[in-house]
Amino acid sequence: MWRLRQAWLDLSRERRNAFLSGMGADLEAFTAAGITPVAMGETELLLEGAPWTFWAVWQAPPADAVRTFGGADDPHLISYFEQVRITGSTTDPPSLARAMADLPGPGHAD
Repeated sequence: MWRLRQAWLDLSRERRNAFLSGMGADLEAFTAAGITPVAMGETELLLEGAPWTFWAVWQAPPADAVRTFGGADDPHLISYFEQVRITGSTTDPPSLARAMADLPGPGHAD
């Protein structure tokens, strides 16, 4: 998930487009490594004060490729966008509910 920083908003439309066009080579490298986009879009502001503006879900092979993807930060990318990145495996609702219930907490003899 990410949101825009002021540095991005301060760029002209032409500079924004030039930056985004330059990201094509990175996306090709990700695809070559087996990292592919599943879905992406703008956040719907259904909840008041939704903190993130854009989101993307990527499918990736084993952890080494994910580390490569996560480390591919252009310094401008960091200055233009605040990001939150997470990784995990897909699961089903009962398994997720078990994982949530099984977390240690107060009163547990773990």
